[in-house]
Order: sequence, then structure tokens, then C-alpha cells
Amino acid sequence: MVKKHLKFNTENFKSRLFLRLFGSYVVIIVCLFLIYSVVVVMENVGVHKEQRQQYYQLKLSELKNVLDVQLVEADTVISNINTSDIIRRYSSGWSDRDISAADVINEIRVYTLSTNNVNIYDTVLYFEGSDKLYTSAQLYTMYKAYNGERDDNINGIRIDSINSLYGLRNNELIMNKEWFMYSDDYSTLFADGTVSVLFNADLIMGYINSVFENESGYAVYINDRCVCGEEISDAVTFEDNSSVGSVRYRLDVSSKNFGLDINGYFIAALIIAFVVAVAFVIMAFAMADSYYKPVGNIEKIIDETVGGAESEDEFANIITGIQGLIGERNGYKERMIKISPYVQQGVLHGIVSGNLEADSVKVLSQQEYTVLQKPYYIISVINAAYMGNGKYDKDIFRQVKNIISNTVEKFADDERSLYIYDRDRTDTYLIINMNECVETEKLIYDIFNEMSSNIHNDKKTDKVVLTFGVDEVREDLSQLHEACSNAVKALGGMAAGGREAVYFYEKEVSSDRQKYYFPKDSVNILTRALKDRKLEDIRKFFKNILEENTKKYELSSATVQLLVDEVHITTVKVIKNVNPDDRVDFSIEKLGRVATLEEILEYYYAIYQMLADKLDEIADDKQEADELDRKIIKCINEQYMDSNLSLQYLTERFGVSNKYISLMCKKHLGVTYLQYVQEKRIRAAIELMETTDDALEIIAGKVGYTNILTFRRNFKTVMGVNPSEYKK
Repeated sequence: MVKKHLKFNTENFKSRLFLRLFGSYVVIIVCLFLIYSVVVVMENVGVHKEQRQQYYQLKLSELKNVLDVQLVEADTVISNINTSDIIRRYSSGWSDRDISAADVINEIRVYTLSTNNVNIYDTVLYFEGSDKLYTSAQLYTMYKAYNGERDDNINGIRIDSINSLYGLRNNELIMNKEWFMYSDDYSTLFADGTVSVLFNADLIMGYINSVFENESGYAVYINDRCVCGEEISDAVTFEDNSSVGSVRYRLDVSSKNFGLDINGYFIAALIIAFVVAVAFVIMAFAMADSYYKPVGNIEKIIDETVGGAESEDEFANIITGIQGLIGERNGYKERMIKISPYVQQGVLHGIVSGNLEADSVKVLSQQEYTVLQKPYYIISVINAAYMGNGKYDKDIFRQVKNIISNTVEKFADDERSLYIYDRDRTDTYLIINMNECVETEKLIYDIFNEMSSNIHNDKKTDKVVLTFGVDEVREDLSQLHEACSNAVKALGGMAAGGREAVYFYEKEVSSDRQKYYFPKDSVNILTRALKDRKLEDIRKFFKNILEENTKKYELSSATVQLLVDEVHITTVKVIKNVNPDDRVDFSIEKLGRVATLEEILEYYYAIYQMLADKLDEIADDKQEADELDRKIIKCINEQYMDSNLSLQYLTERFGVSNKYISLMCKKHLGVTYLQYVQEKRIRAAIELMETTDDALEIIAGKVGYTNILTFRRNFKTVMGVNPSEYKK
């Protein structure tokens, strides 16, 4: 059966009308394929870009970890030199003759070798106002004393020679060779200067290159100095700060590295889309062949009976042929019997849906041709609504459609023809074609009463009610689409008058029917009621609107629409008032189906019920969150001097994320978690320094630090001086 259905009928390709029909399908399929391909490409680019960003961020973190290992040891050397009593005494004006330059060199050697880091070549100490340069091996005399005129960016990391760094002219190899240097201030009460730890630049660069092995299009910057790669004009930048000193790492990557990633999944997606497109083209051919058959059969009838000149437009040829066919008196009825089914199935459906061009409609309006052969017609829309309490059942509406169809057949006779077309699941078009337009209103009511009676007498459909919307009687068939639209508008009369009635379309509405009742200050009334969760007050509000408008005003469907618009706008404003921070993800839409005013107001009351529930949920969540925040802050205040206290400990204990704790501290404490704990520990350390004679290592351990270096660095960050200086 499938093979027979998809069999190529090459005769169809001789018809330009078929080619246009089939071609339109193909164009749509090709456009969808191209749109899908563009989406796949954009998705591929987006996913690949995100993956590459994560990849390079990890690479930068790896680089940071590799270099920070070296910098921690260099920082230890510099910190030890800064706290060395021998070097401090030596630098205090050269008055202590018991300490010589050899003692300083020996101190530098001890601290340099204590790291056991094979990458550290030497350490250089330079005092302001001195012409001496101290290393772990010897003392160098310079051509002039250091007077403080130096590069402002001398501290931190740089790849340079000692001569270039300090502005010297020494011929020694150690002075001219380029080193990977980490420098920081030497600062005591007696002397200032600079300490530089020299790393083997080739080894450090080897570490950097090993991180970016097999990579291209990148450049590594340390404190804005390029140490690896070349400057990139279209760079995507990644930055991170070292945990040691004021060192900043930067990675520039060419934007070309974030482009399209042609992988197996990408190719497979395009191949599958192409296969599906081809399958749809085959299906399109089958559909075009099926839809073309009625027109093709009409062409055959015309070709067999009527000849004539052909034009470029095949549809025009068909219309001309039909006109010629109708013009023949001999055998007219027999030919009309043949052509009628195609007119019913194809042309009339096109008129109702508004898909035929105006010129074609004018030609088809000849009453001796169309299925609406009688001079007058009237359009009605039948709405079926289930009013029971049970669940929606498709079989119920299927039975309703059968009852409507049987009733229509009962009212059809020689004087009038009745046709029905489904508009959607609940609405059906009823077209009545008549020889005379007398007692049409009575006829509509008779059909309505008959249908309603049959539906109520059926146990399966007795909970369904019918409502009719009826247009005026018309003669011009080209107005069929307008008639259908007006019938739908007339159906909207149920908003004011309720269901199970017949509503006729009215062209004009008198000014007094534009009046309706709507309470003043409604936004404030509903806002207060919703904030206080007084849903009964909201129900009374809507009940008052319904009673006042139904008792005191004669509402038209247009007036009801104005009233509903005001209810909708008021509800939007109320939601904004009770949800100023958009904490509630809630939006409303107008009721899409035709309904009564009571049903519409009930719909908006249900919206307020749902909104009240959501506000209650948010209030409960906020109360729980506040209680959790208090517990976390209490834990921090009680355990901040415990070295085991950390973000990881808090997240595991309270079941929240690091980000939650960070945002909570910012919200309630005004600082980050680390800043808060660091300041409390340093304040506790200051109290111990002022009240005890404990060594700094003991004090650091008591306030939660397991590393004296970290304690010194944090102390200086908070207080601006080293702990040893503060203690003095």
C-alpha cells in the first residue's frame, strides 16, 4: 500500500499547478533544513566556546598553581630575610662591628638553601644608599650607591637581568644573565631596600610551556608583562590573582580558538537532518499528489467536455473551463453531479478559511456553479461546552458532533440546504443556504432547540450546553469569510448573556450599552486583600462586579470586553504591587476561549488563589533561609579560631553551597566570609599580643592559623604592618 501511494506519477509534473504546490512544500522543507542547520551551527559554536572558556580557565589555574609553588618558597626566603636579626643589626647604620658582610652573605645562603628548591639559583639583597649588592655567594661593589631611583614596578615577577633591574653596569655573569625574578621590599626601622629571588628562567619557562603543550594562539602575561607567546590583537582574556603578593596572571587566547568545532556529533546531526529532509520531500510529493487529485479530476472533466484557449495560469484555465462547462445546457445536471463533490471538499473550504484570492472568489460566486446554489445564506457558529464535574472526554464531544450532524440533516429539504464544518474542538460552522429569507430567526431557534433537546436527552451528553452565534442573512458569496468572522463575534455575546442561548450579530452598539460598573480604587483594595491573604474579600469583589453589571446594565459583548480588559490590567498592577522584586515567577494571560462573564471572573479569582499560594511559599522559604543564616553566622562567631573552620566545613554541615555562604555574609555582615574570619582572627591575635608574652607562632596557632607565613600576610593586610613590628 505504501509503495503504491508513493509511486511517481510523472503526468503530474506536466501541470504547473502541481509543480507550484509541490514546489511550495519543498521550499518550506529546505527553509526548515537551513534554519535547523544554522541552529546546529550556532549551538555548536556556543557549546564549543563555553567548553574552551572552561578549558583555558583551568589552564590558567594550572599555571597559577605551578608558579605559586615557586613564589611561596621565594616569599618564604624574603620573609625570613626581612625578619633576620643579623641582617637587621648589620643594616642599622653599620655600628655593630661584631657583624660583618660575610655574616649577611651567610644568612642569605642559609635562607636560600633552606627551601630545597633546585629552581632557585640565588637571592640578591640591595640596601638603599649603599653601593653593595649581597648574594648567597659574595658581595658585589657597584659603581654608584643605590639612591632609591628605581623602576616603580620592581616588585613582583619579571624576567630580567640584575643590571637592568637595578640600573647597574657590572660585568659579572650573574648580573647580565636574564633570570625569572620575584622581588619584594626589604623594610626595617633602620634600612630599606629590595630582596630579589632568582629562578632559572629556562626551567620556569619550561614549566609554563608544559602547561600549554600542543597549544597555539596564546600569550601568557605576568603583571601585564608578556612572558610567553606574542601579543594577540583579537584576544579573549582570562585573569587570576596569585595567592602570593600582588602578582596577577593573564592569559590571552586568540578568538579563532573558539570557533566552529567540526566533530562527529556535529556531522551526524547534519546528516540526520538531511535524511529527515529527504524523507519529508518524499512525503510532500505524496501529499501534493493527494491534494492535487480533485483539481486534476476537474481538469479531466473540463478537457473531456470543453475546449478553449489556455493562459499562463492553470487555475485561471480551470475557472474558465468550469464557466464553459456551466454554460452548456446539455448534460448540465449530470456534469454538476460529477463536479459537486470536489467543490464541496476543496473550493468551499478555501472560501471559509479565506485562502482564495478575491478575483477567484468573484468568479466562484456565480450561484449556478457553487454548492451554495440558492440565493440566500446565513452563517452560524455552534459552541458546545461541557458543564459537568467529571474529566474532559473526547467521546462526549464526538457524540455531540454526531447529534449536530443528524439534526442538520433533519432540517435540510428542497427549499434549504445545510452544511457543517468543524472550526475547532468545541465550535462548528453551520451554513444555511435558502431560496427565501423568511422566518430565518425562527429557523435558527428551531435548530437550536432541536439540537439542545437531543443533547440533553442523551445520557452521555446531557451535561453539554450549546450556544449559537449567528450572522445576518447575505446574498454575496464573496462575503462568506466576513460572515464567518461576524458569527464568531456574535458568539461572544455569551460573555454578557450566558451560555445556552442564541446571539445575533449587531453592527452598532448604542452608547448607553458601553457603560459598565467597576469599583474605584480597585488596585489598592485587591492589593491589601492579597497581602493579608483575605481571599474571601477578593471573591466578594468579583461577585459584586458580576451582580452590579448583570442587574443594572445591559452589557454588549464589546462592553464586556472593555470590562475584562480593566480586570486584567488591574490584576497585572496588583501582581506588581505584591511582587516588587519579581521574587514570584508569575505571569497571566487573558482567557483564550469564549466564555461568560461569570466564568471569566472565576478565572481571575483562580489566578489570585494561585498567587496567594506562591506568596505563602516564598514567605515560608524566606523565614527558613533567615533562620539558617542565623545558625551559620553563630557557628562562625563561635568557631572562627578553630583551624578546621572553612567554607568546606560550613557547606557540609549546613548543606549549602560556597556561593550561598558568600552571598549570605555579604548580605548580613557586609564583607566576604574570608574577610570576616580573617579580621576576627587578627583582632583576637592583637588581644593575645597585648595581654600575653606568647611567641607569634603560638598566637597564630591559637587564633586558627596553621601557617605562620599566612598569619603574617593576613596580619599585614588587616593592620598595615608586620606582626613583629606591631608587637614592638
